[in-house]
Amino acid sequence: MNEISGVPDSEKVLLVSQLLEAGKTDTVYRDLYLERAHVILGALLPYSEYLRLNHSKVDIDDLLRQVAPALERQEWVKVKELTGRIRVLRQAVEEKHALAELAGKIYEPIDVPFNPFDRGLQAVLAFSKQEPARLRDSMVVTLATLEKEDPVWRNFYSRRRAYFQALTLTPLKLDELDNTIENLDRVQIQKQARRALESRDINSLERLAEEMLRWKARGNANGVGPELVARSIKDGEDPSFIFSEKTLSAARRFQLVSARVESSRELLCMAG
Repeated sequence: MNEISGVPDSEKVLLVSQLLEAGKTDTVYRDLYLERAHVILGALLPYSEYLRLNHSKVDIDDLLRQVAPALERQEWVKVKELTGRIRVLRQAVEEKHALAELAGKIYEPIDVPFNPFDRGLQAVLAFSKQEPARLRDSMVVTLATLEKEDPVWRNFYSRRRAYFQALTLTPLKLDELDNTIENLDRVQIQKQARRALESRDINSLERLAEEMLRWKARGNANGVGPELVARSIKDGEDPSFIFSEKTLSAARRFQLVSARVESSRELLCMAG
């Protein structure tokens, strides 16, 4: 039996919210947390009803567009009919607004959380002022609560709680973290900014924008142009590119290595 019986709807909503939060932290098993949340929420707001509510919002907008010309033509009977339909639809949408908003995060998830315990992403955590140890401890508390509130999946929560309790984190030293952030190049900053945007982490995105501006300012001060402009390679030119030691050092902090690839000029010529 997957459903929870004898639990008030308000507690089920709270349980679903806790599952969502757990999935943001325990990203490896995020799909399972969403699956469980889907089952519990389905008893409160089935997917079909969620779609109907969203369609009602579209209907309301369409009816509102019909009111204006009817008003101009003084077709009061039609205005009364349209406003009455709008009132009924709007009341239904508003009654389940909070539940539908929560359902959207489960039925149509758009955020892509990253693993906050990945050492290679510590610079991103530094920007967002998140502490892995605090996230770990909070996750242990959340899983302990889920064990009590959702006995059907108690074994799963118990195993994940044991994992996080045994998880040892080695924080980056302050000077090491400063060097990691300082050595972020333009491409890395852009990638992390896109990731922050996908996860709707506005604080991180703002700090990354500030770091990009500082990076450009350092480049201008050193006589380096702020942008790299791609251009075609003419016959006889050497297309190879050598990264600076500073870039390679920053890449190693993210467990990246440089690689040499063979020229694909012949294939490009055939494609052209």
